[in-house]
Amino acid sequence: GEWVALDSHALFLMLGLHLHACFQLVILAAAATYVAEADAATSNLELAETGWDFEGDAGEQEECLPNVSLLQNSFHIVREPDLVKVPGSGKKTQFYSLHIPKTAGTSWALDAQKVVSPGYTVVSQEGCYYLHEENPHLEGVMVMLRNPRSHVLSQFNMCHTHWVSAWRNESISAGVPGGQLPGRFEDWVSAWKNLAAQGWHGNFTPSAELLKQGGQRSLIREHRLKAWADPPYSAQPGTHLNWKDWPSLDGGGSIWHHTKMPFECYSPLDLQSRRLTCKRPLEYLDPVNVADAVENLNGSWFFGFAEEYQASVCMLHAKFANRLPDYCDCRIHAMWKSFHGHKENTKERKFDKRKVAHLPKDLLMSIDELTAIDRYLYKFAWERFVSEARAVKERFGKTVLCDESLPLQRDLVKTKTLHTPA
Repeated sequence: GEWVALDSHALFLMLGLHLHACFQLVILAAAATYVAEADAATSNLELAETGWDFEGDAGEQEECLPNVSLLQNSFHIVREPDLVKVPGSGKKTQFYSLHIPKTAGTSWALDAQKVVSPGYTVVSQEGCYYLHEENPHLEGVMVMLRNPRSHVLSQFNMCHTHWVSAWRNESISAGVPGGQLPGRFEDWVSAWKNLAAQGWHGNFTPSAELLKQGGQRSLIREHRLKAWADPPYSAQPGTHLNWKDWPSLDGGGSIWHHTKMPFECYSPLDLQSRRLTCKRPLEYLDPVNVADAVENLNGSWFFGFAEEYQASVCMLHAKFANRLPDYCDCRIHAMWKSFHGHKENTKERKFDKRKVAHLPKDLLMSIDELTAIDRYLYKFAWERFVSEARAVKERFGKTVLCDESLPLQRDLVKTKTLHTPA
């Protein structure tokens, strides 16, 4: 669980890191494509102004070309919508909601439970995609995604909330190194850029032991154990949980498990893709396998988007019912506004109150570097989501997605507008 640079323990990663760099080039190439598409729709914005600059010489890019071909074959296939797929036999009674931190996962689990009831239970845990692969009751995996730029800012803000700060301050008071979280978002992003450049890796799974008894962590752990014992975190109310199993409770990847991580906070390095491919959520031993991330997302029973939360709920309804709720037609404004979903963890004070579109361009580009794979995955998922939304409209006669433009493109347009002098 120590911070590791490129020492002898990291030599075995050299090939993997090289391939990761190649994947970055592929992803940036794809990103450049959809940025160019956005530019055409917004007064021919110049690609250079969006910051998509390729790094490395021509030889490095040429060396990656075989991988580019393989990725194109894998990634540009959007699965046909499967809207008539219904849950299986009585033995399959559970859905695992893969709760990627800060993607509206808790709210989603509560709202999804309403849709799949009666007969099915949604178990929401902050683990890896494979967490429930041996569960004989598993019907399938659900997952929510989020615009990577907003996602990274939300991670930072979460780590500065009151209780997380109290948890982290106990480490600082005990003299544990690495717990001091930068106060500025820019500094946190810069620190992670440096760590990534140094080849940061390691196993940061926490131990079950507490720094001291009776401190803030004891209080928080007691509270979390009680919460995790009930749905949506457990299948049955009052599930017995043991504090000795702390490293794996709730999937082992909640904010409360990050005690050995830099700054005792999330890692913004392609967090969404990593949770779709990891075996243990806090093991950072290998680069993200891009093909596995796409394959697992495509194999999910359902996925949606935090930016299109209501549309995602309606899409889930479409898999379970012969009709959609009245609030599932975005063309009818009054009915669309009648949706009242859960909004868990949305009232917390934001440490950095800026919106993504107001962030400096160089900071946005730094975030994009840290989330290049997540951005590609997001685009891939959006293409399928739009395809399925169109199929829902054809089947039910209701429009659940009124704006089919890629949220990443909307982000670029907003940023360009804000940063262009009048």
